[in-house]
Amino acid sequence: MALQMKDLLPSETLQSMITIADSAMVTEENLKIFSDRPFISRFPENFGLCKKLKETAFENEADWAQVGTLSDKKNSAIYRIQGMNTELYDRTYRFAVVHSSALDQRKQKKINRDVSNEGSKIEKSIKTWSGIEYHCHEDAAAAQLEQHVATRLKYHRLTGEVKRMEKVKRRPGRPSKTVTAPVDMYYTCQFTVTEDEAQIKKAREMESTFVLISNVSHEREASCLGLLRRYKEQMDVENLFRALKHPYFVHGVFLKNDARVLGLCYVLVIGLLIYALLQRRVRVKVTEEKTPLRLYGKDFYSPTGKTILEQFDQVLVIEYEHPITMKKQKIAKIPEKTKQLLRWLGLDETIFLERKASG
Repeated sequence: MALQMKDLLPSETLQSMITIADSAMVTEENLKIFSDRPFISRFPENFGLCKKLKETAFENEADWAQVGTLSDKKNSAIYRIQGMNTELYDRTYRFAVVHSSALDQRKQKKINRDVSNEGSKIEKSIKTWSGIEYHCHEDAAAAQLEQHVATRLKYHRLTGEVKRMEKVKRRPGRPSKTVTAPVDMYYTCQFTVTEDEAQIKKAREMESTFVLISNVSHEREASCLGLLRRYKEQMDVENLFRALKHPYFVHGVFLKNDARVLGLCYVLVIGLLIYALLQRRVRVKVTEEKTPLRLYGKDFYSPTGKTILEQFDQVLVIEYEHPITMKKQKIAKIPEKTKQLLRWLGLDETIFLERKASG
């Protein structure tokens, strides 16, 4: 994709525009291609440097810059951020470590599952270890306690102690009333496992944190917050292209000629452009008039193109032949909310009444 962009766009444009990319972009080869082209990307979690940057950020707690929310939506995530400069593949890049107050539900469930699985596994091991008997305290401490308490656990703490136990050795048959049965002394290790709340909290904090990588100069974007805002803007594009990814469009393309498939793609992209313009026009009007779009009992301050287009489903157009003049005429029944949208879009009901058949 990076090479195709180079073929399609002038070098001046490539060097001036900031490319926003996902983590798949960050490879040694791609970073060489973007050595003289500004970009912002999510830094992949499978890089050891990513974990190191996160740990460094949490070690320097005072260096976090509180950002707050980046959206006016209810219950929006609260962000804080730290900036760092570090080398990767012999080049120095800007890194922004971003912590979000919202932990993805899938990640939350994964951590809970990992804690439970580790707890079950260590409990099973403890049962085995506690069943081993030793003849002296020193053997139990050396062979069992020191070895097993040192077991590396991610989400739990393991403590233990050596206990002296007694076992009465009774002979077969009826117990004697005059002879006392001998007693054997032995030692076992007893363990206690508890959840390490500090480590679990740290894991949740780490999972709630992501890292951005960029080579955008400080002159162009002085703050890490600016990098984060630019990166977040890609969601607007993702949300638009979600429409094209709908199974209705991509489930089956009944075209066998490559040129026709390409032509269809152009038509879909043009449709997406119109979709985006409709959405933008309505949102601008909502802001200018400080009047939300009231639908379904809720106020929409940033209505999506899908929500806007749904309001036109209620328009009823009737075509009839005048009984005297015999001329065909049309009437349209348009809900008030749809009329408001038409006004915001700079249109009126003539788009329904004056349509002509194509072909």
